[in-house]
Amino acid sequence: MIKTNFTIIITIIIVIAIIVIGLLFFYFKRLTEETPSIIGNNYDKNIKLEYTQNKIKDLKVVYSFKIKNCNKLIIQDYLHAKQSKPNKEIIIDDKNIIDNLTKLFNKLPEKGDMYIKLSGEVSYKRLFFICDNNNNIYKIEIYNNLIKTPGTSFLGNNKIEKQILDIITKL
Repeated sequence: MIKTNFTIIITIIIVIAIIVIGLLFFYFKRLTEETPSIIGNNYDKNIKLEYTQNKIKDLKVVYSFKIKNCNKLIIQDYLHAKQSKPNKEIIIDDKNIIDNLTKLFNKLPEKGDMYIKLSGEVSYKRLFFICDNNNNIYKIEIYNNLIKTPGTSFLGNNKIEKQILDIITKL
């Protein structure tokens, strides 16, 4: 009788452990698919960008400030980071503006010196530089007027960052 109860208890513990491990596996798998920059991966899965004037084929998203050979910039403006669709979307084809911004981004360090925990209520912008004959998208995120670096930190009191934000605000 005692041996039977012990076997039942061990079986229940094993089943619970398998369920917990399975749930953790799916949680971490989903986390790495949805937020690769948080995990430290510099490449996102192939995604589709949908915006008003054109549809772009599936492209590799690159998280880097070493941006080059770009022919289009898409700026998506959100009221807050939790929002799923942008309030405003601007498409820029002006090579001078794009080149000016890419030169400034190339001067920024890939890792910042500040780690900040932000709420989902902060303002949020996404910049997509379409580059290399439409083969790559360089994605930049701006939270509460702070540019997130590819190293997932933020810059502290950077003059170039302020220049970039001034240009973006005027567009």
